[in-house]
Amino acid sequence: MSAKTIQEYVELGGLQRGYHFWTGWNFSWPMATLRASAERIEIKVKVFWLEVAAYEFSRQEILALEKYRGLFSTGILIRHNKKSYPPFMLFWTLNYRACKAGLELVNYQVGEPI
Repeated sequence: MSAKTIQEYVELGGLQRGYHFWTGWNFSWPMATLRASAERIEIKVKVFWLEVAAYEFSRQEILALEKYRGLFSTGILIRHNKKSYPPFMLFWTLNYRACKAGLELVNYQVGEPI
């Protein structure tokens, strides 16, 4: 019996991006949308109706997905090798367990912090 998979997983959340946690831009929930498929993960940030940022990572550009605990919430840290993007990319979710499970349904593994 094979594991259950889906074509695409979509979740509303927030995004923090920058060079590290303390100096990044933070777009809180519900400004960011994560869209994951077997080929890529995309994150788009909208303020009202205006798209202000969009990031796309191919599976080959994603080095790891890790659980990240903040002061009040938990998110998914995207470790990547895409030079044109800031190194710190953190998707904040209101339900970490559901987000992790959704990403696993499109064959991504979310690990514990290193």
